[in-house]
Parts: sequence; structure tokens; C-alpha cells
Amino acid sequence: MIQDQELRELFKAEGEEYLQTLTDSLLRLEAEPGHRATLDEAFRLAHNLKGSARMLGVSTVETVAHRVEDLLDAARHGTATLAAEEFDRLYRGLDALSLLVAEAATGTPAGIEPAQVVALLDGAAPEPTPAHEADSADPPNRDREGAGPDDGRSLTVAVRNEAAQTKAAQPDDEPVLTTGMIEDLELRDLFKAESEEHLQTLDDGLLHLETSPGDPETLAEVFRAAHSLKGSARMLEVQSVEVLAHRFEDRLGAAKSGAEALSADEFDRLYAALDSIRLLVKEATTGVPSGVDPRQVLAVLDGEVAPGESRRPPAPAEHAPPPDPIPVPATPPPPPTPAPAPEQAPPSEIEAVTFIDDPELRNLFREESEEHLQLLDDGLLKLESEPADNETLQEVFRAAHSLKGSARMLSVRPVEALAHRFEDRLGEARNGTAALTPATIDCLYQALIAMRQYVEEAVTGTAASVSLEDVLALFGDEGEAPATAEPAPTAELPGERPKPPPEQPSEEPVSSPAPSAAPEAARPAPVAPARQEPRPSLPERVPAPVPATAAASAEPAAADRDAGHYRIETIRVDPTKLDALMTQSGELVVTNLRVAHRLSDVEALTELVEEWQRELLARRLEGSSQRARATGDSLDRDRRRLEQLAALLAQLGRDSKEDSARLELVTNRLGEGIRTVRMLPLSTVFNLFPRTVRDLSRQQGKEIRLVVEGGDTTADKLLLEGLKDPLMHMVRNAADHGVGSPEDRAKAGKPREATIWLRAYQTPTNIVVEVQDDGRGLNAEKIRRTAQRTGVATEAELAAMSDQQVYGLITRSGLSTSELITDVSGRGVGMDVVHANIEQLKGSLHIHSTPGRGTTFQVRLPLTLATTQVLILLAAGRVYALPVESVQTTVFVSREEIFCLEGRDTVDLNGEPVSLAWLADLLELPPRTGQTPAEAQRLPCVVLSITGERLALIVEELVDEQEVVLKPHSPILRRVRNVAGSTILETGQVCIVLNPHDLMRSVRKATFGRRRLPAPAEVAQRRRVVLLAEDSLTTRVQMTRILEGAGYEVVAAVDGLDAYAKLGDRDFDALVSDVQMPNLTGLELTEKIRSDSRYEELPIILVTSLAADEDRQRGAEAGANAYITKPAFDQTAFLDTLRRLI
Repeated sequence: MIQDQELRELFKAEGEEYLQTLTDSLLRLEAEPGHRATLDEAFRLAHNLKGSARMLGVSTVETVAHRVEDLLDAARHGTATLAAEEFDRLYRGLDALSLLVAEAATGTPAGIEPAQVVALLDGAAPEPTPAHEADSADPPNRDREGAGPDDGRSLTVAVRNEAAQTKAAQPDDEPVLTTGMIEDLELRDLFKAESEEHLQTLDDGLLHLETSPGDPETLAEVFRAAHSLKGSARMLEVQSVEVLAHRFEDRLGAAKSGAEALSADEFDRLYAALDSIRLLVKEATTGVPSGVDPRQVLAVLDGEVAPGESRRPPAPAEHAPPPDPIPVPATPPPPPTPAPAPEQAPPSEIEAVTFIDDPELRNLFREESEEHLQLLDDGLLKLESEPADNETLQEVFRAAHSLKGSARMLSVRPVEALAHRFEDRLGEARNGTAALTPATIDCLYQALIAMRQYVEEAVTGTAASVSLEDVLALFGDEGEAPATAEPAPTAELPGERPKPPPEQPSEEPVSSPAPSAAPEAARPAPVAPARQEPRPSLPERVPAPVPATAAASAEPAAADRDAGHYRIETIRVDPTKLDALMTQSGELVVTNLRVAHRLSDVEALTELVEEWQRELLARRLEGSSQRARATGDSLDRDRRRLEQLAALLAQLGRDSKEDSARLELVTNRLGEGIRTVRMLPLSTVFNLFPRTVRDLSRQQGKEIRLVVEGGDTTADKLLLEGLKDPLMHMVRNAADHGVGSPEDRAKAGKPREATIWLRAYQTPTNIVVEVQDDGRGLNAEKIRRTAQRTGVATEAELAAMSDQQVYGLITRSGLSTSELITDVSGRGVGMDVVHANIEQLKGSLHIHSTPGRGTTFQVRLPLTLATTQVLILLAAGRVYALPVESVQTTVFVSREEIFCLEGRDTVDLNGEPVSLAWLADLLELPPRTGQTPAEAQRLPCVVLSITGERLALIVEELVDEQEVVLKPHSPILRRVRNVAGSTILETGQVCIVLNPHDLMRSVRKATFGRRRLPAPAEVAQRRRVVLLAEDSLTTRVQMTRILEGAGYEVVAAVDGLDAYAKLGDRDFDALVSDVQMPNLTGLELTEKIRSDSRYEELPIILVTSLAADEDRQRGAEAGANAYITKPAFDQTAFLDTLRRLI
């Protein structure tokens, strides 16, 4: 072993690099034997390895590398040719060099004699055998030339047995192939990572070779992967993996050289061996026994037994039981000569294996299986429209195969069995022996749903609700699918129904009918699924008891799922982002050191001041004569010290300012980097919807195409988690309500196939997600009727609303225009929950619809939820914060600007009336002692704007604007009205962050009325009451202010119908009305009033812009007492007229 540690590590790294590059060069030379540049490169590498070994005195490596160099040099000069046999010898030489390099670097004896390796390279001796292999063979066989399996071609263990007497050998003559766990933790992790990479390369390569068997590039790649895996296993003495990888390499080498062709049977054997190697690698890295007998796998590779069967050698005793079969996966060969199906365990036994105990393996399995299942889901959707798409077939076959392998390694037998059947069906489609019929795809979808449930069972311990036996029956003959009386509602798929946010539970819980499982005895006979019929549902099974450990470990996961939270468990991070974070972390350390250095500057200043103080004290203690003599010198010293102190202070100020700026920059970059890491593409959520739309269209007999755009738009992980349920409900609404049947669409002149668009894009301040359909659009009149019938809005309120405002009513709880309540929609709670969930994400929902053309739901969300800009303010002496995205502006208003409109305090802002409220009143805070905002001359006012509605809030003081980290409620508090969360300000003070949406709702429901402002004494006599009918809000406000300013009490109505309804509520002294109004015009209102004897004497003044003589005549004929035109409106004349009539 090399003594110097640094030289040892350098030699190990350099030697491994040389040997890997040499291996790659030999593989290229096999494809192009005379390639001069590759020969030169290989020669140079062998020469460099020899030189490095010579400098460090590693004579073993030097000797063998020198011989390899000679062979390559002879090939360079044409004095020798590199045939298949020479390549084999060179590969064996490189294997020996790998062990010898490891011996020099670690001190672990390789057990290899260099002279024997040189003889092997010269073709003059059989391949050498290390000591550990020789010890594993029986002594009688060790000295018999050609008698035992130890005479194979591997450096470490026996390999392919070609002689007939080897096949007849007894089991006792075979070597024991061990798979002990690797002791060194670091080597174990390295071997695990490296072997997984090689196995994946082999897996992908075999899949490609099945469609392109003669692809030389792929053959070279998989051969190199098998060779590297063999070398890694040999170095770590994982003998079982080494011997199987070596046999794998031999098979691929024979195919690469053209000596053998890779048939379908050969692929089945290679796949079986690959799965067994995975299990053995797991055994070597975890210590969990794999149950694999490498001898049986060798027999499978050699074609002695079929995959899934066991080799049964003659038993030494008459009644000795045969060895147990190894768990080598069975892949049935394609027709016309199918092999007998391997014996399967009963479904009940397969179903019994459930929960994964190891937390790390559980998380890895969850992540990997979710990826594979999503690929299967997407692939089936493509194959349903393009069954012959070979690329998609290849992709889904690979996903099923990988999922099967993962489930097998972790003993999740139900997933393994279903994935294997999945793989078989796809394999038949790939080979052209069977077509992907609609019935087959339906069966595959059923298996996919079942696999999702069993994966969930394996990682959470919550029992799946499907019967594996019945699902497996779907994969029998096409007529063996168990029939069901009616289709399973697609809505029962996990996670599709919107759930209310935990902070705002819905007022009326809605329970959906649970499907009742038919008794086992009454289960009907299986029938084949039909193309246009609803696909068969998965029969339920009685959940098996969950082990105590499983239940305990799964409790948090189950709790999360029951709470209705869609969670993204794993985030894949681009390494460049991590590198950027590490860079900023290093900058933060440097800045921290600079700040620490500033402390030393402060200490230097302190020392200077202390020295000065000591000298002043000493001067006081001196005599007067001494002080007089020292005065001149002292003044000079004081001046110099002052200059020094000023310079130090100035430098300290500059450095501190620079450090502060640097720290702020690094902190901002670090924060932005962390936020970037949390950003995920919206396709993470969008991928869930194609399958949902497909199932809904099948269930409802519609033809719907989903177009997804902008899936690469990134958003915060928390936004994606909260967005899933609202989007799911909107997409389902579009499929259920938005688009009609193909027949209805054809009658309307539209294509039979409807289109739903799911798109996302980013603006400078928002993430925008839209769900759009080309259906019938929203029916405003139907919404109005339903809203009035259910009490959501009054007739007068509805009459004053535009169509766009009416569309917004569908977000109110209890309002549904669906004539039929189904499991998909129509309960009247969905859009209310959608709106609440979007508010929880600090977003807004906008609805646009055109009758006959379609509807668009637009969701606008902030870019991130990690931080937010807030406005700091005071109310009743307490500090609060409001998110600035809801703040339109801040103003100061005087008491005189506040007036009453329709029973509420109102302020005029830019010519528009805005409802006004005192924040302290909304929060029900006690009044503060001292001056209150109501007593101040100018009142600070925050104007909120939410989805077009504005609200003015009077506060005590506007403090500051800050960027803060919003802390959500503790789960214990659940929902607190008007509160969104809390934060910690720059001062360290804890501050409550208010919820603008809640504040707006609180104002709508407020019962505290107007705040009593200091005002002159009220008039003792009763004030005259005027009913004002005006549909224009601006005019209504102006007229109200005029009338109230004149001392009248005003009751406002939004149109003629509303005014007539209000007439019966109380006595009025006069009516002032517009003429052009919806529902009931001013003329019609006047005629209606005059026809009622109760109101014969009620003064009526019409105020209108219609100034023609005929209009005046019609007003008089209707019964109006006065007719005033707006273009010539005179406030004084109007009030005089009113006073005279009253």
C-alpha cells in the first residue's frame, strides 16, 4: 500500500479514471477495430498508468499496465490484430488492474499474481483466480483441470458452464455465491448509487433493443454498464452481483459481436436476471435478505429453466425436498408458442403484504411510484387516441416495469402483481401480438386506480378499498371482467372534490352517498367492458387489520389526508440553484466576518476615549505650575486625538454602511434563491386534470378535449397545494355544466367535441390561471331567479346588478342553477368553497361569460406566499397590518366629507361614493382614552379594493410599509374572523395581519350602524322623510347629500320597483324620482302611485334629463307634481319646490 495518504488518494483517483477511459476505448475499438485515434488514446492511457505506478513504486500495477501497453502498441503498428479473443484478454487485464489499484490504495490484498495476469494477456495460461474464490471451491475440484465450475472466465467466481459435464454436476460441486452487506457506510452508499445508475441504463437499453435489436450504440452502452457493474461488485466482493453481471456481459457481448441474436426468450431471461440483480444489490446495501439464489438465476440466463421456474437437480436422497424456487420475475413470451404461465400465489396471499416499515424506503417508494403512476396515466390518455404510438408504448412499458421492480424490492406484492399484468398487456401491444382495445384500456385504468390505492396503503398504512382478486380477474380473457350494476362515480376518485379551507368550514356539510358493496354471494358473473359503456368500478374489499406499527407510523399522513390537504411531498431542485444558494451562504459568512471586524473598530475607539479620560484625570491631579507648562503640549495632543477619533468614526460609518448594504444584498439574494427553490411548474397540478376530464366525458357521454397551456409557468409550492381543489372543481363544473352533449352542440352549430382550456401565465405581479370552456355560457336570468328564490339577494338588489355582477353570485353559498344534483356538481356549495380557498391564497376570482359562447374563470394569485408587503397602522392604540395588494390608496378625510347613504357612512372619493367604517368598530375594540379619530380634524383613511368593490377604513394612524413573513394561524385557533395571520415587525413586535376579504364581509353584515360624530343638537321636531328613486349611484349620492344638507331624512331606492316596495314600509312626505329606470320607470311608478288611493296626496317630483315638451306632458299626465330637468338643474329652485309641495 502507498504510505503517503495524499499520494494514495491521487493514485486511486487517477488510476480509476485511466481504467474507465481504457474500457471505453476498448468498447469503441470493438466497433471500429482499426480506428487509429482510439488506439493511440488507449496506448497513451496504459503508458500513463504504467508511469504513475512506477513513480510510486507500485510494481504490480506497473507490470500488468506495461503488458497491456505492449499489446496495444503491437496493434498500433500492425504487428498484431485485436480479435474477439484479444479483447476478452484485455478486459480481464483491466479487471485485474482495477483490483491491483485498489490494493495499492486501500491495502486490501487483491489475491492476484501479476505474472499470472501477464500470462493470461499473452494467452499462455488460464485466467487467474483470487484467493477468496479459491477458498470457496471444494478442495477436490481445485486441482482438477476443467473439472469444476471454477474453470470459468471470471477473475473472482465461476461463470458460464459450457461443458456437458458441468451441466450434470451436483449442487455440491457449485461455488457458494455470497451477498453479504457492505460494511463500510461510504462504500455502501457509493455502490448503491452507482449500481442503480447502471441497472437503469441496462433497463432502458434492453427496452430499446427489443425494438432495435441490432443497434450497435445501444449494445455498446449496455455492455459497458454490465461491465462496470461487474467491476464495482468485484471490488466490494459482492460475488453474487458480480457473477450475474458477468454472465449478463457475456450475453450482451455475444450479441454485440454477432455470434448470437437477442430473441424474445433471451430478453425475458435478461429481464429476469436484471430484477434479481436489483434485489441482490438491495441485499448488499441494506442487509435485508433478497431470497435470490444466484445459481438459479444463472440457470435462467443459460436457458436451462424458464423465468419463474426453478432448476431441480437430482436429489441425493429419495425423499429430499427440491430447493425452493427463486423469485425471478416471469415475463410470458409472446404467442404463437406461449410458455406455461408461472404458478402465482393466491390473490389473498398477495394482498396481505401492506405497510413499508422503513421510513426512508417508504418515502422513496412514495416519490418513485407517484412519478411512475403519473407516466402511466399520461401514457394511457395518449394511447387511447393513438394506440399504435410506439414511443408512448415504450415509455409506459418502461414505467410499468420500473414500478414492478420497485414494488418487488419492497415486497409490496399487490402493486407488483398489477404492474406485472400492466407490463404484460403493454408488451403484447408493443410486440404486435395484441391490440389495445377500448376494453383493454379500461382494464388498465382500473388497475391504475387500484395501484394508487395500494401504494397509498404501503406508505400510510390505510387499507385500500379495492379487491385485488377482482382487479386481477379483469386481466383474464376479455370476457372475464366482473360486471357491476352501475358505473362507479368518477367523483369518488381521491382528491377531486373541492374541500373547504380549514379556517372556514362550510356552513352546511354535504354528505355524498357512499357506494354500498354488494354481498360476495350476490356478485354477478364477469362480463366484458364495452367501449361506450361506463367502465367497470373497482369492487370494494373489507380492509385488512393494520399492524400497530403501521398505524402509528401512518398516523400523520392519514391525518393530513383526512384534513383534505393536497400536499406536494417532494421538490426536485436544479443543482445550479443549490450552487447559487451555497454561494450566497458563503457571502453571508464573509459579511458576518466583516461585521465582527467592525466590533474591533469600536473597541479601538473605546480605548482612545479611555486613554483621553485617563490623561484628563492625571492633569487634574497635577499642580498648577505643571498644568501651565503642559497646557501647550496637551492641546496639540488633544487636537491630534480629535482628528484621529473623527477619522476613525468616519471610517467606521462608511464601513458600517457598506456592510449593511452588503448584508441586505446577500440576504435578499439568499431569500430570493430559497423562494426560487420552492417554485414548481404548474404542470405539477395540471397533470391531474387530463384523466379527470377523460373520465367525466366517458361517464356523461360527452366528447371533451382538454387543452393545457402554460404548464411551465412556475409558482410557489404552497400556491400549488392550495390551487388544486379550486381548479379541480372549476374543471369539473366546466365539463358538467359548461359544455353540452354532442347532440346539443351540433344543434347549436358547434363542433360535437367540446374544448376546455386550462391555461396559466405570469404578469409582473401575479400568477394568472384560467379555466375556459366553449359551452353555453352562464344564464344571468336563471341566476337572478335562483338567487331571489334562495334568499341570496332581494329583487331590488338583483335589478340593480349588471350581468357581470350577477355572475359573481354563483360564489355565494347555497346558490346552484343546476336542475339535477349529481355526484359531480349541483349542490350549491362548490363555488363558495372555491372562492374561499382562493381568498386563503390571497388571490381573487373573476368570472366572464358570453351566452352561447362559453365561460372563463380567471384566478389571480400573488407570486409567492412566503413574504408579503403590509401597511402598518394603528387602531384603538394597537398595531395592525393590512396586505398592500388589497390597499388601493390612503387619504385623509374631514368630518364634513362623511355623509349617510342608505343607512351607512359614506365618503366621496374621486366622484364615487365609497362605504366607510371605523376599523376599531369592525374589530370590536374598546375606545382609546384621549383623542380619538372621530374627534380629529383630519381622519387617516385606508381605501381597500377587492374584486371591484371598495371600502374606506378610518384608522388612528398610518405608521409604515414593510415586507414581512406571514405566519398562518395555529391549527388550534382554526379560523379567527377578520384575521389572516400574524408577523413580527422590524422592531420585534408581534403584529396581527388583517384579512381584507373578511373586513369587507363584516361591513356588509355590520349592525352597529353609523358612528355618532360630534354634531349640532338634533332638531326637536320630526324631520321630513323623502323617498328618492334613482338608479344611477352617482346621482343618488348627490341628491341624497343635497336633501340631507337641507335637513331631510332620505330613504333611497335603486329603481321604481324598489321605491314602490319601500312605500309600504313607512310614511313619506315626498317622492323624488328619476324617469328612465329599469324594472319600473318614473312615469310608470307615478301612475302606479296615483292609482292607489293611499298615496293620492303624496307629492311627486320627477327629476330627469328628458327636457322635451312631450316628455313634460307625459309627466303631468302621469300625475307628477313637478318636473325638473337635470341639464337646467338648480339646487335652490329644487329645494324651494320640495318645501312648497310638502
